Amino acid sequence: MARPRRGKRRRQRRDWLSDYLVTGIEPDHDDPELNPFEVSGVCRPDSPELQAAWERSGIMRGWNKPGCRPYAWWLYDAPRLPEGTFPGRVL
Repeated sequence: MARPRRGKRRRQRRDWLSDYLVTGIEPDHDDPELNPFEVSGVCRPDSPELQAAWERSGIMRGWNKPGCRPYAWWLYDAPRLPEGTFPGRVL
């Protein structure tokens, strides 16, 4: 009896996740290869899975587009002004 292959599913997951980290555009929820509940759970800015995926992705090591940054960089690595810099303003 042949064993089911699982490599394709892992590659598919990595492809949509890395695309999301770069563009911020969620994959099509009608794709039968993807679990829509997993996609909606990961595609939230406060998701620990998304932050962990960004940290291990290494996208910035190969980034060669001067003047622009991937979507997830703005969420997790962009420099922030300290709170209270502009009193009375919401940043």
